[in-house]
Amino acid sequence: MMITIIGSVLMGLIPLFFGMINKSVIVTVITSILIMCVVTSSAAGPGGIFSKSSAAIVLGILGLIAGKATFTRLEKEDFKLK
Repeated sequence: MMITIIGSVLMGLIPLFFGMINKSVIVTVITSILIMCVVTSSAAGPGGIFSKSSAAIVLGILGLIAGKATFTRLEKEDFKLK
């Protein structure tokens, strides 16, 4: 259960990454909705794809990478302005 919780939290950073690339709130919201549709789809079983711990780990790692890239880009743009 802890793997799923941590994966969920880290997966939340993926839409932030896409919103930062396009500098758009709409892209952030749409990406979030698409990810949740894929993750909670009942085609993979009653709990969706996220009920499998391997999917939670992979999406969590992708979220961690996306979060790191987002914050790195934010830092670069902040220092560029100064």
